[in-house]
Amino acid sequence: MGCRRLFSDASSIEFRSKHPSPLWRAYWDVSFASFAALALFVMGAAVGLAMRGLPIASDGELRGGLSLLADPYALSVGGLAVAAGALHGANLPRAFVKNLYGQALGSSGVAIVSLVALFGVALFPRLARSSIDDAFSLTVYWVFCGRVKLDTTSYEFPTSILWCLMRGKRYPS
Repeated sequence: MGCRRLFSDASSIEFRSKHPSPLWRAYWDVSFASFAALALFVMGAAVGLAMRGLPIASDGELRGGLSLLADPYALSVGGLAVAAGALHGANLPRAFVKNLYGQALGSSGVAIVSLVALFGVALFPRLARSSIDDAFSLTVYWVFCGRVKLDTTSYEFPTSILWCLMRGKRYPS
C-alpha cells in the first residue's frame, strides 16, 4: 500500500498542472485527497486492531483473514485517524494565513507525537497483543530471542527481529 500511495501522490502532484482544464485539476485533487484518506484509514484501523488485540495463537501465527478488518473498534479508530488528518490539514492553512507558521507545525506535531507516544505506552511491552491469550502476545522481550547481554556481540534491534524470525524462535528461554 505504501508504494501505491507514494506513486499516486507523486502522479497526482505531477499531473495536476499538466492540463489547464478545471475538471482535470479537480480529478487529481480528489485523487490525492482520497488516497491520503485511504492510507490514514488503513493505518488507523491497524492501530485499532493492535490495541484491541489480534488472534495470535500459541505458535505465533495470526489466525484470521480479512474479516479482522470488519472490527467496529478498528473501523472507528480508522475514522478517527482520517478526522485527525483532516484537522491537521485544516490547521496548517489557517495558521499560514495568520503568519503563525511555527505554531501550526508545532501544534500539529505535538498532537501527532502525543498520540503515537500514548499508543506505545498503552501497548508496552507488547508489540502485538493476542486476543486469544495474553501469554501468546509478541513482546519487545521476544525479539531478542533470549537473555540479552550488553556487550560487543549484542544484537541491534532491527537485526534481532530478523534473526529471531529466521531461526524460528518465539519466546526467550
